[in-house]
Amino acid sequence: MSDNDFAIEKLIENPFMIKRPIVVKGSVAISGFKEELWNSLL
Repeated sequence: MSDNDFAIEKLIENPFMIKRPIVVKGSVAISGFKEELWNSLL
């Protein structure tokens, strides 16, 4: 299963996640928009 297939499967199982941005960098993932967290990852 590819990463994209896995992500799509999880979004189908948890549709509430579609409304929230998800940022993944390496082994760290954050959901929702918290500017301070986004800036620390980018």
